[in-house]
Amino acid sequence: MGQEYVRSDGSVCFCQQNEPWQQADVICMPPFKTPAGCESQEKPWDSPCVTCDCVDWSGAGNADWVCWMTDCFPAPCVDKVSVPNECCETCPNGPNCETFGEIIPLGVNKTINGLECHCEYTFILEAPIAVCNPILTTTLETITPSPISSTTQERTTLRLISTTTSEKITPSPISSTTKERTTLKQSSTTTSEKTTPNKNRKRISANSNES
Repeated sequence: MGQEYVRSDGSVCFCQQNEPWQQADVICMPPFKTPAGCESQEKPWDSPCVTCDCVDWSGAGNADWVCWMTDCFPAPCVDKVSVPNECCETCPNGPNCETFGEIIPLGVNKTINGLECHCEYTFILEAPIAVCNPILTTTLETITPSPISSTTQERTTLRLISTTTSEKITPSPISSTTKERTTLKQSSTTTSEKTTPNKNRKRISANSNES
């Protein structure tokens, strides 16, 4: 798959798979014959990064070489290398980033210079970059209550006493019936006091007659 095979008759065969779910088929092309106009010319470049074809744009037999460069995506690593017979650079150690002079593999967190750094993709068509953030720490603070002084206790006691003595007792209202009973009682007492001297007078007068 991905390689060509040249037969003895000059035909070229290769394995091709049109869709991922289909089985690959062997396709053979007839022998290639250089069009007129390119026979006397050599191929301009012989490089895996350049693809050339002999094209007759006018159809009049005046063919010419047409070449285009192979585009490569940025290598997703900082230690990329070039491999012979391959156009694009490769990453022998996998995707990674570099920050503060240290290499961080893709998806790995690493503490550098007091920072939490990790390597991540910001855009799929670009190489990954290192992102560093400060390390967050949680500090628990213990608050000790201050002791209560004797002066504060005395002030609290005095405040409680003053609050207690400041309460007023409101007498209950006297009903009209109670007022009537009080008036009758006072009148009866006055009557009895007036009657008693009369009895004493009678007794005195009687005694005087007897004598």
